[in-house]
Amino acid sequence: AFEFRFAMDSSFPSPLSKFHVLLVTDSHEAMDRLAKLNDWCVENKRDFEFVFHMGDIADLKCEKYGNAGAESAAEGMACTTLHFLETIQSKVVFVAGNHDASSLVPTQPDSTVSLSSFSHNAHGQVYQLAEGLYVAGIGGSTPAYDEQDCE
Repeated sequence: AFEFRFAMDSSFPSPLSKFHVLLVTDSHEAMDRLAKLNDWCVENKRDFEFVFHMGDIADLKCEKYGNAGAESAAEGMACTTLHFLETIQSKVVFVAGNHDASSLVPTQPDSTVSLSSFSHNAHGQVYQLAEGLYVAGIGGSTPAYDEQDCE
């Protein structure tokens, strides 16, 4: 996980002059590591305006894509992870990675997949963080591909 701190100059048209972002990537179902991250945030009194998860929330292997049970378990793990991240900050923005369930990748233009009330799937979307401040999500390289495992 990384913490990014942005300071916008006075010409930037946003009510946020400074904000903190917690960036998480490749958690691969490691809830113990996310718990340690949460403990660090509490111990160090860190507050974030946004939490971004950049994909690989789950750890679905390429040979399991299309297996309903494995896909469902990966989607459930993504939901659990996002809910956990919402305890750090309720505004969670995420994209699916190549080890996440294919159901996390919207298949229709201008559609989105939501797993919780406070998370936003930014894949293929432009998401407004604040007035004049946007992020674009490009994720969803599912299924995972590993030459050694899936030839």
